[in-house]
Amino acid sequence: MLVIVMRHGEAQGFSSLGGDRNRELTYNGVKQAQQAGKILAEQAKIQVKEVLASDYLRAYQTGAEVAKIHQAKFNPFRALSISHEDLDEVAVKLETLAQEYQGNQAVVLVSHIPIVYDLVALVAGTPSSFPFHTGNFVVIDYETKKIIGNSNSY
Repeated sequence: MLVIVMRHGEAQGFSSLGGDRNRELTYNGVKQAQQAGKILAEQAKIQVKEVLASDYLRAYQTGAEVAKIHQAKFNPFRALSISHEDLDEVAVKLETLAQEYQGNQAVVLVSHIPIVYDLVALVAGTPSSFPFHTGNFVVIDYETKKIIGNSNSY
C-alpha cells in the first residue's frame, strides 16, 4: 500500500465569522487539488482507493476533489485536524487499511502544516524536509517505509 500525505490546497483568508475551521479553498486551491489528483492518476499511475481528510473545510474540499478524480472512498477523519491531531489513531487506521490495500493502491491523508510533517515521520519513520506548499504531497511505500516520490517529482 502507498500512503500519500497531502497538504490542503490554497485557502481563503481568515474570516471573522467562520474562523480557521471554515476557510474554503480559493479557485486556485481547487485547481491545486484537481492537479494533484490528476498527477497521481496519470503520471504516477497510483490507484487512490481511499481519501481521509481533516474535517477543516479546506482539507475536506481538497480531499473531495482528489477522491472524485479517482472515484475513491472519501471520509473526514478528525485525527488529521489541527484541533484533534491524534497520530496514534492515524497509525491504527493505517494498519487496518494496509490489510485491505496492496501494491500501488493508495490512501491519501489530507491535512495541515505542521501535521503533514508529523504524518510523514509516522509513516516513513524519518522526518521530511520536503516543502509542503499548498496542494503538495509526498508518496510513501507503507511496507518499506520509504519515500518514493512527491508532487515535484512527477
